[in-house]
Amino acid sequence: MSKSRILGAFRFFLIIFILLPGCKKEKVSSKLSDEYFPNRVGNWWVYDRFDSLAMEKTSLRIEITRDSVWKDGQPYKMWVFSKSNLYDTLYVRSTADSILCYRYLEGSPQEVMLIPLSAGKAWVHPIWVRDSTWVLSKDTITVESVKYSNAYRIHRRLFAFNDYLTDDRWFVPNLGIVKLENWHYLFGWISKENWYLKEYGWGK
Repeated sequence: MSKSRILGAFRFFLIIFILLPGCKKEKVSSKLSDEYFPNRVGNWWVYDRFDSLAMEKTSLRIEITRDSVWKDGQPYKMWVFSKSNLYDTLYVRSTADSILCYRYLEGSPQEVMLIPLSAGKAWVHPIWVRDSTWVLSKDTITVESVKYSNAYRIHRRLFAFNDYLTDDRWFVPNLGIVKLENWHYLFGWISKENWYLKEYGWGK
C-alpha cells in the first residue's frame, strides 16, 4: 500500500474516532434519575430566601406544576418559582445520568447536573466551556434545625461576557437542595442570595 493511501486511511479512522463520541444516542430517563432528583409533578419546596444586598428576607416556593411538556419529542417538567407576586419558570428534563434545566424550551440548558454525585466529580457545560461545576465534598449540614448527613456541596462557576456567577448548593439525594449561596453579576446588576429549606412535600 502506498504511503498516500496509508495516510488517507489513518485520517479516515482518526475522523471516525473523533466523531463517534458526539454521535452517541442520549440516554433516556431512568428510575435512578427520577428518584435521585425528585422531578415529579406535585412536589414542592419552600425556602427562606435572604437577599444580603437588598437586606430583604422573603419566602420562595418551588412547585412542579406540569408533566410532559413536549419539545422535539422530549418530555419536560415545568417548575414554577414564586416569590411574593413574582413568578419564574424552568423546564427540567431527566436522563439516565444527568439533569438538564432550561429557561426556555429552545436553545441550550441553563444548568446541567451529572448524577449520581460523588465527592471530586466535575463537569463542564456541554456548550459553554467557561461554565464548570465541581462536587467539593459530602457534608453533614444543619438547615433550619434539621440535620442532613448526606448533603453534597456543589460549586459552580460561570464566566461569560458581562455575566459572572459563583454558586454553592447543598444537594441531598431524593430530596433536593437544602441550602444555596449564590452571587451573580449580570450587565452591571448584582444579586446575592441565600436559600434555606424550610419545608417540602411530595405529590401523588
